[in-house]
Amino acid sequence: MPPWTGLGELSLLAIPTVAVYGVLALPSLATWGDPATALLSVPTLIGWFYCLIVAVVVTGLLTENWPWRLAGSPVRVTAFSVVGNLLLGTGLYYVLLAMAKVLMGGSNAAALGDGVTVFAAELGVCWVFWMIAWANVFGNYPTDRGPAVNFTVRIVVTLVLGALTYLLYYFVLAGSVLHEPVAVGGMHGDALGFVDWAVLWMLWYVLFLGSYGLPRPRSETGAGG
Repeated sequence: MPPWTGLGELSLLAIPTVAVYGVLALPSLATWGDPATALLSVPTLIGWFYCLIVAVVVTGLLTENWPWRLAGSPVRVTAFSVVGNLLLGTGLYYVLLAMAKVLMGGSNAAALGDGVTVFAAELGVCWVFWMIAWANVFGNYPTDRGPAVNFTVRIVVTLVLGALTYLLYYFVLAGSVLHEPVAVGGMHGDALGFVDWAVLWMLWYVLFLGSYGLPRPRSETGAGG
């Protein structure tokens, strides 16, 4: 039965979630311990962990579970995807952090100090917004080329749109339109708040409401004759 299956899945996923929280997050937040002994600071933990989410979205949506699907059996695919996304997400953390520093400017990055590491996640969430939109609203274009071309175009286009959204949000919308507080220098807001909400609302509208009010893609309208 679907409800019981769903509850079972939620309960099962709660186990590794609590374990990861206890090992990585709790030592940095606890008042009874020394945060300096934590494996990762809170900004770095947020930046790194969100990049793991970015890796899952990249491979799950844009590359259609490639290369993990090459492993063969479902068990091997699952194992490869877990390990692979941990490695890919860690690599993306350094890439997105470097990009975020360039986009915000050296003076802003210096002013943030050690807290700048969270901006790997701030840029990552902007990218996730466009990856989800690209797969669910724009048909994951292109789909009629070879896998290498399809995947490369999707990754490059969504990453560029994510970077532009990052700039537009922090330097224009958050301050002048949304009147959010200063983040640093001329930057305002917190993309992990506002853009995450935008992702949530998009998922509700696209997946749960079926993009109600918008014309269906041509492939869908033609399928019914």
